[in-house]
Amino acid sequence: MWLFAKIYAMKMFSLILLIMYASHGVAQIHCGTDELRHSIKNRPGYTDDKRKSQELWSKYLAAQKYSRTLSDSKDTIYEIPVVVHVIYDNDTIGTYYNPSDSRIDSGIAELNQVYEATWSHFADTNHGGVKFPFHFVLAKRDPQCNPTNGITRTDGRIY
Repeated sequence: MWLFAKIYAMKMFSLILLIMYASHGVAQIHCGTDELRHSIKNRPGYTDDKRKSQELWSKYLAAQKYSRTLSDSKDTIYEIPVVVHVIYDNDTIGTYYNPSDSRIDSGIAELNQVYEATWSHFADTNHGGVKFPFHFVLAKRDPQCNPTNGITRTDGRIY
């Protein structure tokens, strides 16, 4: 049963990564992050700063070696906004390939349970599970700061 739970968790995580990767094909062509990254790499002192940062991170990881959480404070939770891109093929909302908003919400809830080590099919922190201080939520704003529900639906037949 434990193996099934582990496989299911990996499938859910892989599905989310696949959705994010697939959405890149219909996403914007130009990304401001690439320009920023390029300008930072060309900044004088970048190599030294990067080395110092990596040394600090290594020291932090060494200090956290025996900890079962990635955060110094048990109260610190990092909220990560996500956008779910549904690409459907003439399916109505609520079908397998065009899930309803509530099904997507429950998928995000399961993902959070896995990261919190509270999912019923996965080991809790007393039995080898690790609690990550992440909480995934559907995005509330799009890149232009307009309100959104964090779910986009695209008719795949037009591509």
